[in-house]
Formats: sequence, C-alpha cells, structure tokens
Amino acid sequence: SRNRSGGAKIHLIGILNDIQSDKYNIDEIHVWSYRELLDQLPNYSWLKKHSPFDSHTSIIKELYWQNRILPKKLKKLNIDILLNTDAGSICYFNPSITMSRDMLSYEKGEMERFGISLARLRLLILKYIQKKSLLNSNGVIFLTKYASNIIQNFTGKIKNYKIIHHGISEDFRLNRDISENSTKKKLRCIYVSNVTFYKHQWNVVRAFSLLKNYNVELILAGKLGSGKAKKMLDKAISEVDPKKEFIVTTDHINHKKIPKLLESSDIFIFASSCENMPNTLVEAMAAGMPIACSDRGP
Repeated sequence: SRNRSGGAKIHLIGILNDIQSDKYNIDEIHVWSYRELLDQLPNYSWLKKHSPFDSHTSIIKELYWQNRILPKKLKKLNIDILLNTDAGSICYFNPSITMSRDMLSYEKGEMERFGISLARLRLLILKYIQKKSLLNSNGVIFLTKYASNIIQNFTGKIKNYKIIHHGISEDFRLNRDISENSTKKKLRCIYVSNVTFYKHQWNVVRAFSLLKNYNVELILAGKLGSGKAKKMLDKAISEVDPKKEFIVTTDHINHKKIPKLLESSDIFIFASSCENMPNTLVEAMAAGMPIACSDRGP
C-alpha cells in the first residue's frame, strides 16, 4: 500500500482488525508499506509487515520497487493472491484483486480545478495507469454503484467486479439525542475534511457569512495543508470572519478523536463535489447527525 489518505488507512486497519484467520482459512497476510502506516496496523502472529521504503521516499523509487521488486517477493513467499489497495498500482501479479478508490481523474470538470499544474498532470497519468491496473486484475472492487458506472464508462466493461461498501467503526454509532443540544449557547456546525479544491471549504465559509447574526459556529476539522486551496480558504476567512469569532480551524485530527468531535457538534456539513465513497459523511450518518450535503456523486 502506498496510500496516504486517512480513509484508505482506516479501511486497511479495519479489515485487519476484523479478520479471524481461522474462520477464513488464512495462514498469513503480508503487508508491504511505509513504516508510518505499518506502525498503525494491529499486531497479530499471522500478520507480517514489510517496510521497503519510508514515507519520504520519492514516488519514482516507490513505483520502481512496486513494478520490479514486489512481484519477485510475492513469488518467493508463495503468495496466493495480491490485494492492491488502490488502482494506482503498477505491480502486475496473477492472481490479483484491485480496489478502485479515486474519482478525481474520472469526474467531469474536477481535474480542471487544478489548472495547469503537476497535480493535474499526475491525475491524467493516473487515469491511464488505473485503467490498465483494473483491466489486468482478476477481480475489481468498487466502493459504490456510482463509481462503478462512471469508471467503466472510461475503462470499458470489467468482467469480474463486486461493489463492496466501506464499513464503519462502532465508535461512530452515537445514538445522539438532538434535543440535548437545544439549550447550547452556539449551534456548532462541523465539516471534517482535508483542504483541497474539490472540498470547497471557502464556499462554506462564505455561506456562513449569511448566518453571522445568528448564534452559530463553523468548525473546519482536518488537514489544512498548503498551496492555492489553503490560500483560498484563508482569504475567505479573512473577509468573512477576520477576528475568528465564529469560524474555527483545526489541523489534522486523529481518527479516534472524531466521534467525540461529532458528539459535541449539532450539524454535519459535506460540501465535496467529487467522491467515491466518503468515509466522513457515512460516519456522520452513523452518528445520527443532521447533515447539509452537496448533491454530487454517490
């Protein structure tokens, strides 16, 4: 796994924690990844962790290792099947199953948000890498019917695929009583997401400028990052709430702390224009929160 996104990490950790090796007749599971992710994985006697590169290794070295070295290691260990945790893999091994996670390369108009940039070029290249990976796999996992339809419009019909939705940690099933929050001084609205072009936090901030005479608070929780998207957010906040009276930003939050954050909030906001299956949105649904949501994608 080369996955860096929070959702992909949570998914892998969740699957490994849920597996009962005797029930599924599994002798060993081997995971190759960078040390930071491996350290977050559970420890079981049947789980073997391999760290061929660290989180700062260049993408060129990672891809070379995945394409040239990994297949040899799989054969040497007599691996029965390879699970590619995303479709950006260039390790061609038979048999293999590939998960499709990303929609940015396929959703109309989303790549254009990145302008003329290396990020946009990366998405374009990734689109064709993913096509090859999906078509070369023995089986494909899509997270939603929506993603399956959109991606197969580009790749052509994939013969052997299943739609398997993400699961949710029981920690998010909060059984909230909305009436408990009715006496609060402030109505707390929360948007949990990293800051990037298709998440549109600056639009949410400007929308909240219409509510500033009401007793509301907007919490933007997630990795703030840098670059143009962060500058757009900073500009919107400086225009709408320069004194930070009703808009609160927090940087990266440990996933285990999010249930508490949702429990102390009143309304969940999700303004993304491109998703495959958004973990944070489904977690808010499981928590029983009222939700203001974009009408895009799945």
